[in-house]
Amino acid sequence: MHRWLRGVFVAAGVVVLVYAGLVGYSYAQGYLNLPPLPFAVPMPFVSAPYDSAKLLEDIAAGAGRVNSSNFSVSLHAFIEPRDKDAVPFVPGTGDSGGSLLALQSAAASIPSDMDITLSLGGATEKTDTGYNGRLTLSGALKSSAFSAELALEARKVADNFYFNLRKFPSLFGNFTAVTNQWVLVTPEDQKNNNLNFGSTTGSVTSPEERQKQHDRLVTALRLADQDKVLLPVGTPSREVVAGVTLWRYTLALNPDTLLTYAQDLHAAEPDYTISQDTLDYLGSAEGKQELEYVARNVAVSIWARSDGIPAQFELSVRAVPGDSAVALKDKQLRVMVTLLLSDINTPAAIEVPTPTITFDEAYKLVFGTALVDSRIKSRDARRQSDIKTIQVGLEIYYNDHNSYPAALSALAPDYLPAVPVDPQTEAPYTYARTSASHYKLSATLEGAVNGSKLLNVSQ
Repeated sequence: MHRWLRGVFVAAGVVVLVYAGLVGYSYAQGYLNLPPLPFAVPMPFVSAPYDSAKLLEDIAAGAGRVNSSNFSVSLHAFIEPRDKDAVPFVPGTGDSGGSLLALQSAAASIPSDMDITLSLGGATEKTDTGYNGRLTLSGALKSSAFSAELALEARKVADNFYFNLRKFPSLFGNFTAVTNQWVLVTPEDQKNNNLNFGSTTGSVTSPEERQKQHDRLVTALRLADQDKVLLPVGTPSREVVAGVTLWRYTLALNPDTLLTYAQDLHAAEPDYTISQDTLDYLGSAEGKQELEYVARNVAVSIWARSDGIPAQFELSVRAVPGDSAVALKDKQLRVMVTLLLSDINTPAAIEVPTPTITFDEAYKLVFGTALVDSRIKSRDARRQSDIKTIQVGLEIYYNDHNSYPAALSALAPDYLPAVPVDPQTEAPYTYARTSASHYKLSATLEGAVNGSKLLNVSQ
């Protein structure tokens, strides 16, 4: 891995760990946009809902108690006047600067009047078999040179997903024909078109595997608390937000303990693969310098209710262009990500939208051809190819045994890596050995070939 990428991955990994652990498995349950805080009241740390010795574990436990909520996620990237303490990153002797210089270079190419906003809101609710949810996504990019807007609505009810494209940048294609129409995507549509919007039941693994994943997460958070990877800045304070008193925690990355944490995590959970290159980077003077700079330019805040359930998360990243960026002199790039939730554990009514069109109908409206016809041709071509593959395996088997096998399963793994099956039904192809030196093999096609939908071969 390139050295400059390691810095990106390490910094991003820490942020992901914070969020995944703190609001991890309730992220799917949602967040709500709350108004700005009117005032802050400092309070002793012991009065707050979390134990300072196991801060991340407590926040994750609170997040895990969320069964339903409304949510809002917003991203805002913009150019602003440079803070007094903001300076470009200057690598030390022998330090390439890696990801930080790359970020500075990217920031230098951004228009001085650029403004990007992205917001996501909706609600989710757990059910006996998974979850239902609704989502509204909108975004805009504005500058003197370019502008674009995006707006999308989505819902998940039981096993089905529904999408409604309100606005879409023409730069990426013309979707006018399906704009403002609800498109139904069934589990069969996902399977047939290699789409993956998540499990229709809200679970992609067995209960045993989910428990293992949960245990690994708990271990990662426990060790992060133990090694003090994230440190509280000051003491928690109480802030009244929309009439509700919340506890605010400000956290800072501790670069001095990242190497110890990585080693402890790998020793406790071998499934967390950490390369030697990453360990070398964390232990190097270069890595420490870069991560110290990241810690000074990244801020994380979490607001929690008195019962320990997180209600708001904020990540602020500051990128300071180098001196060569004349157009951005005395300016900096700020990226703000905010996640908020409300109406926690209040039932959310997620309804099926009407009217809807099918995924196949939407495909034909956009591309002018029926998706089902393309899929049929593709599957029939696969069936014909499978039959030829099986025939080759049968002949090799015959050469070794002077007889064809009694069943196709005898071909694997010595004569074929796996015996092909029908691409749609996943059923075995029809095979019968009529004598030691004769057999019949057939497949049922969806489209007629030479006037027949039955593909027969025999020997």
